[in-house]
Amino acid sequence: MSIVGKLLGKTGSLRSLTRPFRKKARHLVRFRLARMKRARIGAEIVAITGSSGKSTATRLISRFLQTRFATREQAYQNTISACTQAILDATPTDEYLVIETGASVPGSVVEMAGLMKPKVAVVTMVNVEHRSAFKTIENVTKEKGALVEAVAEGGFAVLNADDENAIAMAERTKQRIVTFGHVNDADYRVVELGLGDSGTMELAIRSAHGTHRLSTKLMGIHFWPSVAAAFAVAVENGIAPETIAETLKDIETGYNRCQPYAIENGPTFIIDTVKAPLATLPKAFEVIRPLRAPRKRIVLGMLADHPGDSNTAYKKAYRWAAEVADQVIFVGEHAHRHKASAEEIANGRIVEMTTTEQAYAFLRDTALPGEIIFLKSAGVAHLERLALGFDHDVRCWKERCRVPETCQACGLYEYPYERHPQVRRQKKLARWGMRKAATSRESKSRPE
Repeated sequence: MSIVGKLLGKTGSLRSLTRPFRKKARHLVRFRLARMKRARIGAEIVAITGSSGKSTATRLISRFLQTRFATREQAYQNTISACTQAILDATPTDEYLVIETGASVPGSVVEMAGLMKPKVAVVTMVNVEHRSAFKTIENVTKEKGALVEAVAEGGFAVLNADDENAIAMAERTKQRIVTFGHVNDADYRVVELGLGDSGTMELAIRSAHGTHRLSTKLMGIHFWPSVAAAFAVAVENGIAPETIAETLKDIETGYNRCQPYAIENGPTFIIDTVKAPLATLPKAFEVIRPLRAPRKRIVLGMLADHPGDSNTAYKKAYRWAAEVADQVIFVGEHAHRHKASAEEIANGRIVEMTTTEQAYAFLRDTALPGEIIFLKSAGVAHLERLALGFDHDVRCWKERCRVPETCQACGLYEYPYERHPQVRRQKKLARWGMRKAATSRESKSRPE
């Protein structure tokens, strides 16, 4: 490689040294452009944050508002970059922007809130997330509360009345407060909550507009804060409760968020592999308790946001899983930390697998028609491949893949991980070629 290539090539030393500065410069330029555009667009912004349930709430709010208003949605990616792009993509015809807002490091929500100045701020719940960055729940509360503080004049905040940290944020704004809850009294209170025969959530919400019964396609009752918050936002913005109920019937969860994935003549997977904070595991596992099946198994990968040592965390996770499942399968470098008894190991109550590919081979060899297999892990492990492998020729078995999107969104799971950069380049060139050909055809079809 030439001297110029060593300095300026994609892996060149000069490019590597300057990458952080170039990245920061691009962010500053885009942020300032978004701030200027925010001052010009007429769309109202609904911003959603929370330690859990914010993606589902974002999706529901967007779908409800779309029944009456031109609405643009930004969900799943909740960084400042995604928030900036959502505003830059806004058009003059957009009436609402519904934007998911995440806290990654101290100051991240503060920056986004200042940019958006939302008409509506929603807080689903507050737990300790990104423990290495925030350390305590007080720090998480302070960070997420910045969104409530930024609510524009005439707007309102929608807060979880059952969460003391969320409801305390009411003190951070002079704008109107709307509450939702299940245990405590609230403006929108869930007065009935249960599961249908298929394990999907059914609930009733009582408010000043009456009591409305809602049926969903969401697996498990732990989705109630997302539904109640979305219901409150929609009604407060003029959507009829009857319209919400009808729309809700057809909305499914996004990829890998308690997503049912049935294999013909095989098992039914429930894929919940976006994140796995320790404190949320019991509620997640309860999804499979009422389901009828010849066997129920839980596959556990990497856990996140747990206090103390890993041994204690994985021991708790195993005990919780064993209460509802016939077999628990641990996958990854922490698979040995379950602390199960010798008897439980001997009789197959628990199984350890070092790699995801090994776990797939085991499931393939032992799967029963009609059984339930619940996949739970932090997103970096991408355990969704265990289900995808039953329908596709999965060849990417990279452990700890750092690609933030799901395998379904990435779409490269049928290629070995080492080939992904090459395949991405080929796909990019193919798209560019198709756009160029389309432009050429369009220009030839124009009259002289």
